[in-house]
Amino acid sequence: MTIPPLVNWAEVIKSVQQVERSRKEFNTPIRTVNRIVTNGGVGRLLLTGLDSSMCREIFYNASRWVLYERVTKGLFSDVPLNYNQKFFVAFFCGCVGSIASNPFDLIRVRQQSSALVRMRTGYGVASEILNSPGANFLALYKGHEINAIRAGCFTAGSFVSYEMTKSYLLKIRGEEDAYSHTLAGMMMGVVGTVMYMPADAVRTAVYNKETKAETGWKEIRKVTQDIYKTGGVRGFWRGSLSAMARTVPACTLFPPMMEQTRCWLGLEYF
Repeated sequence: MTIPPLVNWAEVIKSVQQVERSRKEFNTPIRTVNRIVTNGGVGRLLLTGLDSSMCREIFYNASRWVLYERVTKGLFSDVPLNYNQKFFVAFFCGCVGSIASNPFDLIRVRQQSSALVRMRTGYGVASEILNSPGANFLALYKGHEINAIRAGCFTAGSFVSYEMTKSYLLKIRGEEDAYSHTLAGMMMGVVGTVMYMPADAVRTAVYNKETKAETGWKEIRKVTQDIYKTGGVRGFWRGSLSAMARTVPACTLFPPMMEQTRCWLGLEYF
């Protein structure tokens, strides 16, 4: 809960860059920051979507970290998994975590995508979605398919790279400590971001479609084709620097905090 307020601004920048993917004035984070601050002040940059982002962290991070450990160290405790197997387990755990967090992801992305024009509250966006003609609670699960892929890619790439980096550092240093957790966390953020960006770009576009618009894989395919037409392959990684400005610091801070807390509680490292 302490991390979202520190890095929320980066998510705002990324979302605006993705929504404005056809406009060159939003090609870089610096230009995007300038436009957001000029239109709405620093507060809009720092606070837009923070309410839903903090709620999302509770459901998403808690579920995938706990589930991954239960599967790898509980279900398969007698049969150590290799990194390929852990990759698929992590992908599954990320998908499960996305189910719990999708309503908050949808609300947050819509809030942040409109930061260039106005600052909206999570409650206001949720009410708008639920009050759309023909909408019900399931409207909050719009885009859950692509959100699951995004979460799976991020969790698989970040968790496996974290464990691989820890293992490598343990071999060359002979000990596991906060230093190795911090370096592994940085690597976790970089690899996870590179892997999730294509799905993230598609997700942002899908989330910003009208609630009553076409949904499911057909819509995802159309959005994917549109992104490729307007930006080519690079279009799927638009906003990557902004994304890393969020995920790398968050991943650098959270794992060491988690690992040290486990140590103080008498538990083994993750």
